[in-house]
Amino acid sequence: MKHEIESKYFDPLIYFGENGSLFEDSRPADQTAGEKEIEMSRSLPVFAEFMETIKKISALTKNILLQMNGLFDSGYSVYKDSFKKINYCEIFDNFGSTLTNLYIVDLIIKDNAQF
Repeated sequence: MKHEIESKYFDPLIYFGENGSLFEDSRPADQTAGEKEIEMSRSLPVFAEFMETIKKISALTKNILLQMNGLFDSGYSVYKDSFKKINYCEIFDNFGSTLTNLYIVDLIIKDNAQF
């Protein structure tokens, strides 16, 4: 999911609203009417895919938390059989890097005035 977020969503979100011109558009408002709507409609598939990715990450987060809750409970025999013998750092490192990418996406959207 980390690679999916980096490769699919960083660039489209960064460049959303940019037309590539170094100068501000000096055309009157009646000539530019509807351009923002067209740009938004072209970006909707990216936003829909991004929403599906967010749903996957939410489900994954819930799953990890529920499983770790069961494993960390020392009252269960699973704790003694599994938790003490397995290192879970890699799971949390990968999960943390995925959440870091989501935070970066949040910052990109926050800094883009077009959103």
